[in-house]
Parts: sequence; C-alpha cells; structure tokens
Amino acid sequence: ILDMQQTQREEYVKSKRSGTEQDTLSTAFNFFFHISGDGDNNIIKRRLDDTPTLKTEQERTRKKMSAKAEEMNRKMAKVAKELSSSFAKYPLKGETSTWLDPSTDNAFIAAKGEPEPLFKQDYVYGPGRLGRGYYHLLTIDSYKALYARLQNEAPFICCCFGTKVARQEASDHEDVLRIVYNRSVGSRPDDAIAAEDAIKIARGEARAYYQSSQNAQLLFMTI
Repeated sequence: ILDMQQTQREEYVKSKRSGTEQDTLSTAFNFFFHISGDGDNNIIKRRLDDTPTLKTEQERTRKKMSAKAEEMNRKMAKVAKELSSSFAKYPLKGETSTWLDPSTDNAFIAAKGEPEPLFKQDYVYGPGRLGRGYYHLLTIDSYKALYARLQNEAPFICCCFGTKVARQEASDHEDVLRIVYNRSVGSRPDDAIAAEDAIKIARGEARAYYQSSQNAQLLFMTI
C-alpha cells in the first residue's frame, strides 16, 4: 500500500511539472506567433507587424535626405537669389553629361555696355569665357562668377559679439559657398561628382605645397 501511495504521489508531481512546462512553452510560442482561423485550416503568422521592414527604413532615409535638400535649397535661395532657379536646385544629379557651352543658343547673353540689372532668372551676371554678361546656370562660367561674388559678400562675424542670428547667417553663407565652389570646379553638373573633384584638387594643392616646401628645405641645406 505504501509503495502504491508513493508511486501515485510521484506520478502526480510529474504530471504537474509536465503541465507547467507545457504552459511555459505555450506562452513562449504565442509570444512569437499568433494563430488565425481560416476555415478548417490554421495559419501560423509571425508577429512582424511592429518590426521595421527594409522598405520602411528606405522610406525614412529618403524623407531625411529630402528634408536636408529642402533646407539647403532654402539657404541657397537666401544667400544668392539666382540659386532659386530650378536649374540650380540641390542636389544636381547630372541631368546633362557635361556643362553647357556658353556659345550654345541662350546659354549666354552679352552685356550691352550699360548698367545691367544683376538678376535675371536662370542666369548669373558676371565675367566669363565670352566676356561679361549673363551666363546660364547650366554653364560652369555661371558658378565661377557667382563664387567670386559670394567670396566678396561673405559676412564678417566677431567671435565675441556676434549674435546667434548673425552666426547662423555666416554658417549658411559658408555652406552655400562650398557648394558653389564645388560646382565651379566640377567636371560635370553633378554635386556628388563635383565634391569629389574638389577633394582631388585640394589633395593636389596640398601635395604640391608639400613638395615645394621640401625643395625649399633641401635648397636651404645646400647653401
């Protein structure tokens, strides 16, 4: 009788433990999956509704880049009215394979030798390969002329007494000046390629300066 009672007790404990483990497994399973009835068939669906998909991340990145471009275009139009043109909209993405030649029809409007209005939609007024006049924003001449002008218009901010607004204006001017410079040395009307070209030029100038300084040092040592 004692043996039977001991056996029954062990079986009871075993059954309770098995039931607990089963409940734990069921809870864990239901955490990751849910079952929805579809007629006589049950379809197991993974709970991924709240997990960001690749498409969601790409859309988020696209919106962030779009907001950055809009902010830059706002700065550009503020710093130089000519840059409000659709032909100057940031970022340029190489709609044309090369810069427009100023000798092309409507790419250049010559100055008439009298006081000229500085602003003409889609053009920049200044010197260039064909003389002084209006160069279309699809010509590299327009950005060379604009870069020279913006350098002279750069705001001066005293580091001690400059207001927050003045510092922001100086920062915006510097951002726009960098883009205009890149375009003025770019091999094609594409902001990504123009930035790479500007970096190559900077590296070449740094290498040339280093070489000249080394030559000067060697010359000094031989004297």
